[in-house]
Amino acid sequence: MRSRSKLNFSENSINELDLDGESLFILESKDIDEFTEISQEEKEKLKSALKELKQKSEPELDIKLTKESSAEDVAKFLKLKLNFSEKAIKELELDGAALFILESNDIDELTELTEEEKKKLSEYINEINPKPEPK
Repeated sequence: MRSRSKLNFSENSINELDLDGESLFILESKDIDEFTEISQEEKEKLKSALKELKQKSEPELDIKLTKESSAEDVAKFLKLKLNFSEKAIKELELDGAALFILESNDIDELTELTEEEKKKLSEYINEINPKPEPK
């Protein structure tokens, strides 16, 4: 990470962050706020840099999932598009075929997903696999 040269972070901040590229990319503002060894100024710099980084990689977010999508593509989509945690992605381990047959009651049983992740996944499932309207 180029934090030291580009963002002028302190040694304590760099040591606390200890992030690789993958970890950095899934950070959210609320995660950054929880760091204790980072000054408020450094937190704001990091949030700004992260926002810029995510905007530059926007083409990667245009992943179209199909029933033939690999588990790697599904994991990438969940991480980048729906902001899922690594823990949630590991629990799911879905390929495209499994994702398209997932149902709401299946989602409720997933223990490693936060309520927000469950909601996002449920909304996405309803979007790609809408239930027929009752007649």
